[in-house]
Amino acid sequence: MLADQLKLAAISFDAIYSSDLARAFTTAQIIGQAVGVSPKPIPELREINCGEWQGKLASDIAAHQPELLERWRTVVSSSVVPGGESLIEVQDRTFTFYKSVVSPHAGAAIVLVSHGAALVALLAAILETDLAEEWQSRRLKLDYTGVTVVAQDLFGGKARLIVSNAQSS
Repeated sequence: MLADQLKLAAISFDAIYSSDLARAFTTAQIIGQAVGVSPKPIPELREINCGEWQGKLASDIAAHQPELLERWRTVVSSSVVPGGESLIEVQDRTFTFYKSVVSPHAGAAIVLVSHGAALVALLAAILETDLAEEWQSRRLKLDYTGVTVVAQDLFGGKARLIVSNAQSS
C-alpha cells in the first residue's frame, strides 16, 4: 500500500497538500496518518473541470459530440468543454499554487495528492516541457496511486524528474 511505503521511506515529510475533492483528499488522509502529517485541502489541486461532460462516459460523449471530443483530445492549447476549463487553465492554477509552496518548503519533502490531468499539467510546467506534447505522448501519464518524485534545485530553481509513476506493491 502506498501509505505504508511512504511511511517506510527514510524521508520526513514537511507537508501534504491535496485536492479538496473526496477521492484525493481521502488518499491524502491515509498517507497523512501513516507519515504523521495532516493534509491540507487545496482547491487549486482539483482535477480539470469538465463542464457539461462532468460525470459522463467518453463513449456517450463520442456518440453525441465526436468532433468536440476529438478536438479536446488533440488541440490542448485552445480546447474547452462548454462550462469547463482548458488544460492551460488547469496548468496555470496548479503551477501558481506549486510556486507558492516551493519557497516556504525549500529543502523539505512535500506530498501533493491530486488527479491525472491536473498532475500532468503541473508536471509539464515544473519540468518546463510542452503541455501539448506531454498530453499527446502520454509520457507523464500517471496511474492511480502512482508516485512521481521531482527534485527542485534550491539555487537555480530548475527541477528534474527523479521517479515517474512508480507503483506501490
